[in-house]
Amino acid sequence: MKAYLLTADGCQPCQDLKESLKELIANGEIEEVNFDLSPDRVTEMMQKYEANLPSLLIVSNDGQLIASA
Repeated sequence: MKAYLLTADGCQPCQDLKESLKELIANGEIEEVNFDLSPDRVTEMMQKYEANLPSLLIVSNDGQLIASA
C-alpha cells in the first residue's frame, strides 16, 4: 500500500495540507507528487483516480484506489 499527496506550488490548500502532513512526507510514509515538478504524472493520477488538487490517495500495491481525501 502507498500514500500519495497530489500538490501544486501555487495552490494554497495544497500547501496547507502539505504542512499538516510534513512529518509523514519527511519520513516517507506519504509521497508528495507535485504538479509543477511532474505534470504528466499528476495529470495521469488525477484522471485515473478522479482526483483534484490537493488530494491524498491511498493506493493498493496493484494500483487500486483504497481511499482518498
